[in-house]
Amino acid sequence: MKKCIESGERFLFSLNGTVVQGKVKKPILVAKHEEKDLVLSMIHQGTEVVDVYFYLNQGFIETKDRFTIYDSTNKSYLTKTTEISKNDFDKIYLGNENILGRKGEELIHIKKNEVIKIDNFKFTTNSFCYQQENILIVVSSGQMYWLYLDEVLNHSIRNKRTEVFSEAMIHHNGLIQIQVEFNA
Repeated sequence: MKKCIESGERFLFSLNGTVVQGKVKKPILVAKHEEKDLVLSMIHQGTEVVDVYFYLNQGFIETKDRFTIYDSTNKSYLTKTTEISKNDFDKIYLGNENILGRKGEELIHIKKNEVIKIDNFKFTTNSFCYQQENILIVVSSGQMYWLYLDEVLNHSIRNKRTEVFSEAMIHHNGLIQIQVEFNA
């Protein structure tokens, strides 16, 4: 009893009088770096991170073999909500409420218990994408589509289409540049 009260030790005890020591798991220490209001902490170890994207209350970390989706509602904490294999989807896009995935030319709405194919939009082989908050901008074959990620109803996504001269657009991992040649 003295061990428990004075030194604060915790252990299992037996009614036959022998003391059994319990093993206590030590918490895993996570390296944190703080600077004013910014706190950086290690989330993934031992894997190569390919891409990171967060918007409002959720985000994802893409590694070589999977997409890990996190809920970021609580300040300074991430809660893992879903893991998606890269065998299932080529790319994922997050809105504030919805998760959509790309598999080849298909756009797919990923829900908790089901996967719904979007019928009113298809990617082309030469299309490139840029996500700005909850809008996915897709440029391909002379068209620019704005897909509103949080506005999915049944098998359709709200979209806006504009004709553009996409052949003059060059993109570098998200940056879009217009290439113009002047003949003097």
